[in-house]
Amino acid sequence: MNFNRISDEEYIRFQEAVNPVIEKYSDMIGEEIVEDYLSEIQEIESRLNN
Repeated sequence: MNFNRISDEEYIRFQEAVNPVIEKYSDMIGEEIVEDYLSEIQEIESRLNN
């Protein structure tokens, strides 16, 4: 799989842009599922950065 790396600044902008969407659907999906999902993303990011 190929992926593009983005700058830290661009990543922060992306996070800020999707936060309202995450907040909107967290109630519908369930906070625990969203927290698990975000935790998995952080785990993958940490592995990619090492």
